[in-house]
Amino acid sequence: MPHRRRRIIPVLAQKMSGEVRRVSLLTQALHDLRLAVNRLGRELVAWLVIFICLSQVLSELMTRLLRLFL
Repeated sequence: MPHRRRRIIPVLAQKMSGEVRRVSLLTQALHDLRLAVNRLGRELVAWLVIFICLSQVLSELMTRLLRLFL
């Protein structure tokens, strides 16, 4: 029985080491994903602000043009 125990412990340690490595990689990937989603959200807000400003400017220009011709 002691020989079996000596053989099982290194195998379990190796399996646990692999699991810890996988969890660490998953944690890093989730962190990177969170950063990417955060960056994407900020870029979308910036594009939305640009779109709203451009639509306001174009609306003002169209209003002035219509007043000139009417």
